[in-house]
Amino acid sequence: MRPVSELPEGELSTRQCTFSSGLEVVPMDLFEVEVGKHRPLKTQRENWVVSATPWRLISRPAPVSLAGVVRSAIVSKPPLLGCQSDRRSLYDFPVDQHAASLALVTPRHATWQVTTSARNKMQVRCRFELGPTTYDVVVTDPQWKQLFRDKPFGSYENAAVGLKPTDRLLLCMSIGEPYRGFCYLLAAAVIRLDASWRRSLLT
Repeated sequence: MRPVSELPEGELSTRQCTFSSGLEVVPMDLFEVEVGKHRPLKTQRENWVVSATPWRLISRPAPVSLAGVVRSAIVSKPPLLGCQSDRRSLYDFPVDQHAASLALVTPRHATWQVTTSARNKMQVRCRFELGPTTYDVVVTDPQWKQLFRDKPFGSYENAAVGLKPTDRLLLCMSIGEPYRGFCYLLAAAVIRLDASWRRSLLT
């Protein structure tokens, strides 16, 4: 599921993503959220509107006993959410149903590029291989983008942001809102797996 608000584009405020304890939600948290109505879009079937009830943290990080649930969402070969590249035409979406728009990927190797967007703003991109297909997608994870804030334009290996050769990443992939006839793949969260999760998911 994707928690969304009642706003036209469904964006959540920082307040909505904050637990009653004052902690903000981070990837791999296990938490409880009260949802109201299902609000699927043609391009995003997982959207549920959250209520005003504060979210409750259960565990940080989530226990590895849930590895099977996470593993079931991992995509290991293309197409990735119906995409053979970084985008999917609106004409490719089924007319009479809502399409999946969330998936997980565990790339063996990823590279990063600092560049500018079409609107001339700083942009971080992730390049990785999934089977025979290479994907090059925009990163929207705000914490991960912060790691590149002082780096000049160019391409970077994982070591540039402090990752070790043994580290593995879990990417939460999402399909964004339509833009000029296409929906683009986004790396909505870049998660550095700890040792216990790495063993549970990747061995």
